[in-house]
Amino acid sequence: MSDVLYDKKLTCLLCKYKFKTKKVRHSRLRLIKEHSDFYREYEGINPNYYLVNVCPKCGYAYTDQFTSPKPSHKEEIEKKVSNNWVSRDFGIVRDFNMALDSLKLAVFCGQIQGEKYNILATLLLHTAWIYREQNDEQNEMRFLKLAREQFLKVYQEDTSKEVNLAKLLFLLGELSKRIGGSDEAVTWFSKLVSDRNIQDEKMITRARDQWMLIKKENDRTG
Repeated sequence: MSDVLYDKKLTCLLCKYKFKTKKVRHSRLRLIKEHSDFYREYEGINPNYYLVNVCPKCGYAYTDQFTSPKPSHKEEIEKKVSNNWVSRDFGIVRDFNMALDSLKLAVFCGQIQGEKYNILATLLLHTAWIYREQNDEQNEMRFLKLAREQFLKVYQEDTSKEVNLAKLLFLLGELSKRIGGSDEAVTWFSKLVSDRNIQDEKMITRARDQWMLIKKENDRTG
C-alpha cells in the first residue's frame, strides 16, 4: 500500500491551517472489477476512502472540487462543525469508519455552503459504494436513493453545462434500477438513447444493455 498512497500538503479552506493528507496514485492501482454504476473495485485499497480532505484543527471536510466557503457559510460551519470538533487526524491510512466519517462530514459541510448538486451527489454515491464494499445493503440503498435525488436536481436545475449529460442520464437510469424503479430506469435510458445531441457511443451502448436487462427480467417475471 505504501507505493499507492502519498502525502499531500494542504491548506484548509476554512481556517487556513496547514496539514497533510493521504492521496492515491491512481496509476498504481490494479482494477479488479467495474460495476454498472461506475464503482471500481481495486486490489488492496479503496481510493474512495481518500476522496475527502479533513482539517484536523477545525473539522472542515471537503474535496478538491469544493469552493472556499463564503463568510456567512464559514460562520455556520464554525458553529455547527468546528465548535463541536474533537481534534482527529485523518491524514493516515484510513479504515472504513474513518472513510465513512469523512464522506458524511463533507456532505454536511457541502450542504451548509450550498455546494453544487453534482458534488453532493458524487459524495453520496461514493458513500453508497463503501457500504457496498461492507455488504451493508440497507445503508447502500439509502445512500443510492439520496444520490439519485441529488443527481435529479442536477438534471432539473444545473444550467452550467459543465455536467456530462450522457453520464448523468445513465446514472439516473442505473440508480433508479438499483433501488427498484425499473420503469423509471427505462425512461432515463430511453432519454439517453434517443437524444440526437448525445454522441457518446459508450454511454449509449451501456444504456441499451441495461435497458435490455430490464426487459429480459420483466419478461421472465411477467
